[in-house]
Amino acid sequence: SRTQLGFGARFTLNYEQDVRAVYAGFGVLHEWEDQANQDEHYWRLNPYFTYKRQINEQLRLLTHLAYQPSLDDSGDYLVAGELAVLVKLTTHVDLKLGARWQYDGEAPVGIESDDTRYITSLKLHF
Repeated sequence: SRTQLGFGARFTLNYEQDVRAVYAGFGVLHEWEDQANQDEHYWRLNPYFTYKRQINEQLRLLTHLAYQPSLDDSGDYLVAGELAVLVKLTTHVDLKLGARWQYDGEAPVGIESDDTRYITSLKLHF
């Protein structure tokens, strides 16, 4: 399992309502990880880039890329990416379909370095 708690800032690089949004962010987070019977905790930087595109009234595209190096060990880093489509079902409910990919630069023995997850979820917004 992996738990993160942190803070940071997000900057709007480009925004056009109902068309696109481009964000870059930078943060610091503390991570607690329990993998392969190894408990670890450490600090990471969290720079990221997000691009959102409104395809039409019902369909949005989301891309996200993050690089999370450890502050204690430069060889220990995570790279994560997400690509998703959000389909508007109602005013307050979206269907999210996509994939998340993560690469761990120092995965424990017995754990693969990269992982892909496929996402199907309902997203509520108010």
